[in-house]
Amino acid sequence: MTLPLVLAAPDRVLLLAPHPDDETLAAGGLLQRTIAAGAEVRVLFVTDGENNPWAQRATERRWRIRDADRDRWGERRRSEALAALGVLGITPWQVAFLGFPDQGLQRLLVSGDEDLVQTLTGEIERFRPTFLASPALDDLHPDHSSLAVLIRLALERMSPAVEPPREGLFVVHDHGPYVAGPEGFRVVLNAEERERKRRAILCHASQLRLRRGALLGFAGAEERFEATAAPAEAHPAHVVRQARVRGDALHLDLARRGRPGACGPTDLLLTIASEGNGGAGERRTLRARLPRRSGALELFDPAAGARVARGEFRRGDGDDLDLETGCGERVALPAALLAGARQAFVKLERRLGFFDEAGWRALPCESRHPATPARTAQAGAGLEVPTPVARGGSAG
Repeated sequence: MTLPLVLAAPDRVLLLAPHPDDETLAAGGLLQRTIAAGAEVRVLFVTDGENNPWAQRATERRWRIRDADRDRWGERRRSEALAALGVLGITPWQVAFLGFPDQGLQRLLVSGDEDLVQTLTGEIERFRPTFLASPALDDLHPDHSSLAVLIRLALERMSPAVEPPREGLFVVHDHGPYVAGPEGFRVVLNAEERERKRRAILCHASQLRLRRGALLGFAGAEERFEATAAPAEAHPAHVVRQARVRGDALHLDLARRGRPGACGPTDLLLTIASEGNGGAGERRTLRARLPRRSGALELFDPAAGARVARGEFRRGDGDDLDLETGCGERVALPAALLAGARQAFVKLERRLGFFDEAGWRALPCESRHPATPARTAQAGAGLEVPTPVARGGSAG
């Protein structure tokens, strides 16, 4: 059941926005309700939204965009965000811009860059929110969904002395009318709050020339936020419908769907965060190109520039593929890849589109296997993990 979000004066609300305008679109009502309750609030913009070329071309009527033009565009979007937040009752001293690269958060995640994770951990520990609003894994924008993964990693690194906040996860980019999961929160806006949110959206003038109707559509009757939940084997709304460990193999059942804006070859991305000797843990992202026909699948570590595992890809007519639920493809990977994993996430990426076919999906890590020599050398029929890749020990 989606419950009304109730805030009180002792609350401390932290909103993490990937770009300027996400704060108003996703949580303009939540911010108003926080101010009305007398609670503390802080808004963090992870990027300045400077790499927004089509909106900039349409607004400034220029084709070529240089670095200086992007810098100026980022300054404009910061100013618009402060104006919008002012309409909602937020002052500039309650706002910070972290300055990470727009359209570059997935690159930071995949490369293993630690700066953003450490920054997020520090910001959360210092503010100590009782409620954290941030992007959901399901968002189709790669900045949004990748930030969602990075926040999950940052929360796990927090000091045990910091009380974990309640969380509300929002989606701005989706396939259609978005409905939060069965557990979550909602903020029902009255007429005055809706009008104030509409006026705040209008402050983001740089985004209105191409998407005015879509943006004003966010000034609706309510805002919905997902609650965090333990990763499940089944996710009926995601392109990776099933994710489970059977024996020595991790099986991913896929239900790919074509849609405008997501095209070209499909890559599977697997991000794994494991126990580390220094307490911060270790993280790596592996990539595999899905073949057109059933056969071997090669999993590469882009950071190392080497193949690290071999799996299998099957299409279509096998008895063990759940065709009734639309899962016509299966990827089988060595389960030893999850040895010692504290968190793991999977995503399918269409390389030629602006938006993704789907966001990231958390994988269940309950079936963590210590990497034994048998599993390392031969992780199931047709599956292979080279010895250096397997890592011993299970996560606590």
